[in-house]
Amino acid sequence: MYSLSKLCALKQRNANLVMRIAQHAQSKGVKLTDRAYTTLMQAIGDMEGGGGVVESVWGVLEGMKRDNVTPNSYTYSAAIHAVRQNGEEVMRIWDRMSQEGVLKNEYTYAITISALARAGGLYVNKALALYQEMCMTGLSPNVYTYNSVVRAFAETGNIHQAMHVVDMMVEKNVQPTQHTYTMLLLACGRGNVSETSVYDNRISDSS
Repeated sequence: MYSLSKLCALKQRNANLVMRIAQHAQSKGVKLTDRAYTTLMQAIGDMEGGGGVVESVWGVLEGMKRDNVTPNSYTYSAAIHAVRQNGEEVMRIWDRMSQEGVLKNEYTYAITISALARAGGLYVNKALALYQEMCMTGLSPNVYTYNSVVRAFAETGNIHQAMHVVDMMVEKNVQPTQHTYTMLLLACGRGNVSETSVYDNRISDSS
């Protein structure tokens, strides 16, 4: 029933409808599981940032609290994905996740780093800090995470660090993609052109 309702809500791109489905279940005495709440969160995230997304995300989290259902890493990852266009909200959810001691996985780090890198400004430094934290925990970044970190350095024009991340990708047998090199070009455009010759040699050596 609720999977079908989710598809209908996605088709209509109406976050409020998704929330009404949950409210209807609760009015019938049906207690949603953590998996059901995560599904609702994913539905909100798939609506591409439509109106009411932030309110709906926090509504789901508060609903879980009322039902004594503990959000897991998948729920929080879905929540961060849903508010990915809002750096402040991404950090609010990340901080709440940390306060509750919820274990973060590779995807949680990846989606958060990507959202913060795209938010730009002061959030770029936070993205880089989370990347360092991720590496210290022993989690292995994938190409998506690496590209997000390259983007973060590109946003600040730090070509040296951007190239260093690409070097790390190669060392870890993670193949750089078209997006990786697009971000490097962005870093070159915003960085110190006097450094260019250094990286010309490095690229030539790797070819």
